[in-house]
Amino acid sequence: MAMPQHGVRGEELMKKLMALCSRRGYVYASEPTKDGRVLYQYGPLGRELRRNILNEWSVSVLTTSDDVYGVESNGRDDSDSAGLRTPLARETLKHYLPTLELIGGKLPFGLAHCGLCADSRSQQQDSNKFVFNSDASQHMLLQYFTPPAGAEQVFAQWQRRRMLWWRKFARTPSNFTISESSRSAERGNPAHVRVSFQFPWGVDGVELLSNRGDVDLLELQTAAARSCEGKVGRKSMLPSLIEAATVLEQGMLAYLVDAYHEKERSDSKAARNVKEVLQLHPRLAPYKVAVALLPGTGTADQLRDVADYLSVELRKTGITMWHSREPGSLDSQCTKLDEMGIPYNIVLNDNTLKTGICHLRSRDTTLKEQVHIAELKNHLLQLMLAY
Repeated sequence: MAMPQHGVRGEELMKKLMALCSRRGYVYASEPTKDGRVLYQYGPLGRELRRNILNEWSVSVLTTSDDVYGVESNGRDDSDSAGLRTPLARETLKHYLPTLELIGGKLPFGLAHCGLCADSRSQQQDSNKFVFNSDASQHMLLQYFTPPAGAEQVFAQWQRRRMLWWRKFARTPSNFTISESSRSAERGNPAHVRVSFQFPWGVDGVELLSNRGDVDLLELQTAAARSCEGKVGRKSMLPSLIEAATVLEQGMLAYLVDAYHEKERSDSKAARNVKEVLQLHPRLAPYKVAVALLPGTGTADQLRDVADYLSVELRKTGITMWHSREPGSLDSQCTKLDEMGIPYNIVLNDNTLKTGICHLRSRDTTLKEQVHIAELKNHLLQLMLAY
């Protein structure tokens, strides 16, 4: 389904998505507060989706870079005079001098920081934007300190890296765009570039990248009453600061909107109806595989034992499995699992007990392939590695 534009179709999509998220354990809206603001709670699938997005972000900035270090803070500063910058920025900058000393004063290096921040800015909450403008949100920030001579090039490199990351997990990568920098990073006048997504209400930002020059390091140097210069070879210099900041809830909503898909199908009476699917990328999907049981007379307990065995074996390899014990036709079970965004379904029936053969169904193609139980774990591992 093509991405709906502004207006009725966009509002319609958000209502459908919000209903699905509530129905399938992603996000629940709580009772409004006294001032009319809505708070959101994250169910089992929402919690796992958030965790997967955060893990993938950490891998992209930490695991794939040998000069970026993770940090944490207990305190949170929710005020910011500029209005654009994440409140996490000041807390992260406090780690600059201790980390610089730890690594022998060498440049470049980066700091990655995640934390819950309160949004104290006075903004009217738009219920049609769902979790996009939550009162409290999980911020993810990269600060990269680089020699000023090559700062523009490093800024461009991080823009490419972050854009590739957003598009990597998208069903429709072109829904993510990046704005051009409109000004150079003069002192006190940082250059900003925004990664945006085509939401149903219009284009909105999901990540802000900035080349802030040395203004923050000069302020820190004054406040700390000590040099903030790092070394490149034998030369000492004050680095330029490159920042990449995103909010987990906004990224989560972007991927949910991107994944939401409607398929038309005909039932046995040739009546046409619409099926909702969350086509989440397998790396982001809360659960990678689920089991659909089709027991015959007196075989339900035996098939549940097989499902229990598969659940244990797959979890040993890091493949999360949704173990549903609800009865029903294959169609009804797959409809629910597709709405939950689970990429693969293992179909167990009486024949599985006789031959060891099960069917592995793909959410995206709805095609089924025959796989022996003994080979299922390795087969699924190969599928996951392909992503």
